[in-house]
Amino acid sequence: DLSYGRHNLSYELMKNTGGTNNWLAIELMGGLNINRDAIGTKVKIVNNLGLQMIRELRSGESRGSNNQMVLHFGMGASVSADATIIWPDGLTQEVPNIALNQYVKLVYPPYDFIFDSSFD
Repeated sequence: DLSYGRHNLSYELMKNTGGTNNWLAIELMGGLNINRDAIGTKVKIVNNLGLQMIRELRSGESRGSNNQMVLHFGMGASVSADATIIWPDGLTQEVPNIALNQYVKLVYPPYDFIFDSSFD
């Protein structure tokens, strides 16, 4: 369900009755030197049909409002997607072949970064 309105005007409640299209939701969590809510992180999705989408995790863009801390991607008829996560400090994380119709939680720093094989 979604509630929306404008300051000093009426508010409305809308209900999503569903559909047959696929979707993907990405939840992000910062750590170390990234803010806990991971605000400023960009996520690029490329689905198996070649469609590209980019979202940035943002918060509080206007008076009396806030953004949901989950990035939603409508995927239509596609069945999988690849994700590129660009954390606010510039670290890039690749997450290939994600199954759709699920919530995926990604935490900074990525495990592949923590367990890097080099000791530079």
